[in-house]
Amino acid sequence: MSRKTKAQIAARGTAADPSRKDAERLRTEAKQSVQKSAKLVGVMPEDLANEVTATGSVPFTFKSAFLLGGAVLLGTIVIPFFASKAGVGIGLSTTCAAPVLTASALAFSRFFLDSKRGLCQGFFITFAVALASLTLLCWLLFFRGIMV
Repeated sequence: MSRKTKAQIAARGTAADPSRKDAERLRTEAKQSVQKSAKLVGVMPEDLANEVTATGSVPFTFKSAFLLGGAVLLGTIVIPFFASKAGVGIGLSTTCAAPVLTASALAFSRFFLDSKRGLCQGFFITFAVALASLTLLCWLLFFRGIMV
């Protein structure tokens, strides 16, 4: 065995090991590669941000999901509970409260929270379509007994 081979064998696993330097270099390059490919824009990856820019459709965020969940719970459980204590029927109070709150939360979250478009024609169209469909759904469910 030559001196160089003995030195390499002795250095194996230590900081003086030349193969370890290659591993460190590879690890550093891998980290940099992952950082470059996984750039985040806000809370979404860069490729999703580019898709949002290209298509104009914005994904739901956690804020909008919590807002919608709160509106649904308020319109289907809380308001009907207190309305029933006041003598109003559950079906009537749910049909009045749930569609309005859910449609408002949906339109608000899409046009104010997720995208900063604000009041525009799309806001009113989203509100009107959601209100009409949810009111029809509640009417069919509570007053016609049709389980959709």
